[in-house]
Amino acid sequence: MWGTLSRPPPHPTSTGTARVVGNYRALFVSWRQATSIVWRAGPCFVVALCAFTCITGFAPTVRLVIGRHLLDAVLIAEGRDGWAHSATWMPWLVMLAVVSLSAIGISHLTGAITTLFASRVSHAIGTSVLEKAGELDLAHF
Repeated sequence: MWGTLSRPPPHPTSTGTARVVGNYRALFVSWRQATSIVWRAGPCFVVALCAFTCITGFAPTVRLVIGRHLLDAVLIAEGRDGWAHSATWMPWLVMLAVVSLSAIGISHLTGAITTLFASRVSHAIGTSVLEKAGELDLAHF
């Protein structure tokens, strides 16, 4: 009925579902262990990286809003007396510059913190491995 080249579609089995659930369970256990190692390496680094990542994530939206206000202020100033009314658009330009430079600075700071934190996590993992190796009973060797 199916021919020699085609096979019937596979039927879902409970063993396939159990394997998927087991994979997710193993992923959750390893995630907890990795999170524990990272947190023990430096909780202040974790909090700082989360905060700086959130700030960096909001920066484009803030720049977009400020840019919109800047464009509106420039169009209003142009409609009046040309560029003579720089008091309407200059604060928006300064805010845009401050937000942009702050985002660049925070990005560089995040990179430096990430590098330092990666070395601390690596050190914590190495220390943990050496502690486990020190607990081994090597009398039979």
